[in-house]
Amino acid sequence: MSRKLHYGLSVAVLALIATGASAPEILDQFLDEKEGNHTTAYRDGAGIWTICRGAIMVDGKPVVPGMKLSKEKCAQVNAIERDKALAWVEKNIKLPLTEPQKAGIASFCPYNIGPSKCFTSTFYRKLNAGDRKGGCAEIRRWIYDGGRDCRIAQITVTGRYRGVTRRARWRAGELTDKQNILLKKCGLLTRTDNTKSCELTKTK
Repeated sequence: MSRKLHYGLSVAVLALIATGASAPEILDQFLDEKEGNHTTAYRDGAGIWTICRGAIMVDGKPVVPGMKLSKEKCAQVNAIERDKALAWVEKNIKLPLTEPQKAGIASFCPYNIGPSKCFTSTFYRKLNAGDRKGGCAEIRRWIYDGGRDCRIAQITVTGRYRGVTRRARWRAGELTDKQNILLKKCGLLTRTDNTKSCELTKTK
């Protein structure tokens, strides 16, 4: 039996949320599932050399082809990137957030699209204006990577399947009332897949 629920949250992530886990714990589990943990450098959806859980820099230096890290080093890199993302949320989101909300926002913005795009996004403006539902609805508009529509399924050069956008899974209207309560409204993360994210550009 699949360990994924029909609306996408894994049993592990859902259990963390239901038991009141901290944002770092929730974010770690979610990123482990969705980003994977690669100890050898690989190209992400935008063609950028990446390692571990999506890091593009290690010890202040860019990731390069052929780079390999130990699992222990990746754990260190992942913790740094996780803490940076959550610190960004704490500093820049001006309304009260639950732990799942912190994890969800950190995963999307800045972890996925980057701080510069976050600051100029309608998502950021609406959320900080108190429009949680409107802010969450904006997430599904981020569907392009390098001009490529990530909703179109592709076979990568490694033969791995890559399909729909990850952030479009967070659609505000796709959760039942019970799920919304459990996930704290925008406590987030709906419709999963096992692919790397590639939402870097918003639709018009």
